[in-house]
Amino acid sequence: MKRNSFTQYDEYPEDMLSYLRFYGPHFNKKLCDFAVSKMTKESNGKQVPISPYSKEIVSNILMRFGIKLQND
Repeated sequence: MKRNSFTQYDEYPEDMLSYLRFYGPHFNKKLCDFAVSKMTKESNGKQVPISPYSKEIVSNILMRFGIKLQND
């Protein structure tokens, strides 16, 4: 079953607002940082933490390859 995006609504349904007030968003910046802190990659046979790219690094990579994002 496909779920609807919360961002598709100009006005949120009352039940959705009540839920969000009580529980808040499920995946926020703090949870994202926590999840990324637990990610590892294998290097020379050992698991090492990943180093996430900053927005500036990603922008430079995209620019280098001539990729332009709309609504980023």
